[in-house]
Amino acid sequence: MIITIARQCGCGAANVGKLLSKHYGIPFYTRKNLLEMADKRGMLDEMESFFDERPVDELLFAISSFGENRRDLTEKPLHALAAMIGDEDCIIIGRCGNYIFRERKDLVSLFLKGGLDERVDAVQQEQHISFADAKDFVEHTDECREAYHKYYTELTWGNAQDYDLCVDSVRLGTEKTARFIEQYIQEIKNTNIKLVLNQKIFLYPLANHLLRYSKPYRRPLIQNLSLSVYCSRFHKYLVETLSTLIMLVFYTNPLENNYFVFCISLNLCL
Repeated sequence: MIITIARQCGCGAANVGKLLSKHYGIPFYTRKNLLEMADKRGMLDEMESFFDERPVDELLFAISSFGENRRDLTEKPLHALAAMIGDEDCIIIGRCGNYIFRERKDLVSLFLKGGLDERVDAVQQEQHISFADAKDFVEHTDECREAYHKYYTELTWGNAQDYDLCVDSVRLGTEKTARFIEQYIQEIKNTNIKLVLNQKIFLYPLANHLLRYSKPYRRPLIQNLSLSVYCSRFHKYLVETLSTLIMLVFYTNPLENNYFVFCISLNLCL
C-alpha cells in the first residue's frame, strides 16, 4: 500500500504521516528523505526544485529548456520519483504523489486541510513568530504548492475529485485524523475483499476440493470463507489472503500442483 499526503500549510501532515507509518510499519518519506534518495541516485542537481517542492520560474525554465518539449521535461521528475519508489509500501508527503502513483491499485491519496486562522496559529506556535508573519508564511506556502502542483500535473491542487479522502485535520487533531484514515482504509479492505464460497466460476468446485483434501480441523475455517472476484484497488490483499489459506490447506498435503494452478487462475481472474 502507498499513502500519499497532500496538505495545506499548518495542518500537521508530518505528524499524521508519522502515526500512519508507525501503525502500518512502512517508511514515511519526507522532504529530507526524498532529497537524500535523489542525491544518492544522481538526480538531485537536475531535479532539485521538484524534490524540494519548489515552484518553477516559468521564464527561466523556458530559457534554459529552449528547444525541448515542455511536457517531456515536466514529466521527467515524476517518472524519476515513480522509479525511486517502485512498488514499495510507503507514505509520501507532497511531490504530486496522488498523480504520480495514480495507476497503483493500492494507492490511498489524502488531502489534509483546515481553517486559515487555525493553521496560522499552529505555525505561529511552532516557529515562534508573529501572527502576521505566520499568516504570510502560510499563504505563501499554499500558493507555492498550488503553483507547483499545477505546473507538474496540470491539475488543480486540492480538488477533491483527485483524492480518495479529504480531511480537516485541524478540526480533528493529529491523532484522530490518523485513526480516521486507518478506519477508512480498513473499510475499503472490508468492502473489496469479500469471501463468498459458492458463487464464482471455478470457486465452487475448488471449495469442494479443498474440503475434501484438507485436514478435518481445517474444514470449519474453509467453510466460513468465500470469495467474490471483481476489480479491486486492494486485489493484492485478496491474493495474499487466499494464498495463505491454500498454504494452510496443503502444508502437509502432496498437492502442490493444485496450489500453483489455483494461484495462476486467481491472478488471471483479478
